[in-house]
Amino acid sequence: TTTTTMQRVRVWKYNHDADWNQLGQDILLAVGDNDDETTARVTLSGDGHTLCINQGDGTHGVWHYTFPTWEKIGDDLVAHAVAVSLDGSILAAATTTTTTT
Repeated sequence: TTTTTMQRVRVWKYNHDADWNQLGQDILLAVGDNDDETTARVTLSGDGHTLCINQGDGTHGVWHYTFPTWEKIGDDLVAHAVAVSLDGSILAAATTTTTTT
C-alpha cells in the first residue's frame, strides 16, 4: 500500500456581498518526506492572476489564472525564494551558489 499526502492550494476573491469565492480549481501537489516539505508557500501577483508555489523541495511551480481555471506554465524553477511582479509577467528567483577561489 502506498500513501501519498497531497498539499491543496486554493485562491479566493472577496466579493461585495461579504463572501469569498474560490478562483479556479484546487491545485494539488505531492508532499515529500522532509519536514520542510509539509507546507507549500505561495506568492501571488498583484493582479491575482499569477501564482508561484514553493513545492517544498526547492522547486517552484508557476500557475496562471484565466477564467475559469489555473494552468501550470513553464518548467519548475529551482530557487530558495521567488518574487512576482505586480502583473505577474516577471519572476525573480534567489539561489545559493558556492564558489571556490
